[in-house]
Amino acid sequence: MSQQINLYQPIFRTTRKIFSAVTIAQTAGIFIVGLLLIYGYARWHVAGLGDDIAALDAQRSAAMVQLQSLSAQSAPAPRSRLVEDQLREAEIEVAQKERLLVAFQTRRFGETRGFSRHFTALARERLDGLWLTRVVIRDGGIALAGAAEAGELVPRYLARIGRDAAFAGTEFPYLQLTRGDERGAPVEFSVTTTAEGAE
Repeated sequence: MSQQINLYQPIFRTTRKIFSAVTIAQTAGIFIVGLLLIYGYARWHVAGLGDDIAALDAQRSAAMVQLQSLSAQSAPAPRSRLVEDQLREAEIEVAQKERLLVAFQTRRFGETRGFSRHFTALARERLDGLWLTRVVIRDGGIALAGAAEAGELVPRYLARIGRDAAFAGTEFPYLQLTRGDERGAPVEFSVTTTAEGAE
C-alpha cells in the first residue's frame, strides 16, 4: 500500500515576513519626524515673511505720509481772474494765428483776387444825393451803409453797382431803410449779402 504526501501544502511552507512590526514602527517614526521638521521649517519661514510684510507696510505708510506732505506743499496757488482772462485771450489769439497759418499753408484764402475791384466799382458808380458811410467787404459777405436824400435813390444805386463786373451775381437780400423824425432828414440805409451782416 502506498500513500502520497503533499509537501506543498500551506502549513508546510515557510513564510517570509517582508516588514516586521518593528521596521514599520521605525519607518513611521522617521516619516513623522520628517514631517515635523518640514512643518517647523515652514513655520519659521512664514514667521520671517510676516516680519518682512510688516516692514514693507511701515515703509508704505511712511511713503504715503511723505507723498501727502509733498502734495500739500506743491499745490498750485489759485490763479487770479486777471491771469485767467489773459490766458483765455492768448488761447484765442493762438487759435486765430493757427487758422491763418493753415490758410497760408493750404492756400485757401477764399477771395484770392482781392477786394480792390469792389472799391473801384463803388467809386465809379457814384450817384448824386447818395453817400456811403460804411463799407464792409470780407470773404463771404458784403455790407454797405449810408444815407440818401430820397428813398428811391437806394434801389437805383444798387441796380447801378449790380451792372458792374465786380458785383456781377451779388445779391443784397437784406435791406433796411430808416428816416429821422425831422422834416427833410435823409434816409439811412443798410444793405447786406448775409444775415450776419444785417445784425
